[in-house]
Amino acid sequence: PGLLTRMSPTDYRNAAIAIRKALSETKDGEKLVWPHKQNQKLASFEVHFVRGATPECRRYVVTVTKDRWSTTAQPMEKCGLGESATKRSS
Repeated sequence: PGLLTRMSPTDYRNAAIAIRKALSETKDGEKLVWPHKQNQKLASFEVHFVRGATPECRRYVVTVTKDRWSTTAQPMEKCGLGESATKRSS
């Protein structure tokens, strides 16, 4: 929780972008790091997909790093994305 209190409005916007981009552009087993260009003042987000989701859902984990501190969220799922959006690998 301490790391999250340090996040700026820009960091929260970047978190939303990272999750949205990962869900639409990243295959299962891969990861997305956002923003691509690192900035010491902004948080960095790593979104990677993990097993365990049902076929219509994707389960992902987000790691947030800021000021050389990091925290990892519990796995989350997004369901109902449709086949073209998930780009699921077999």
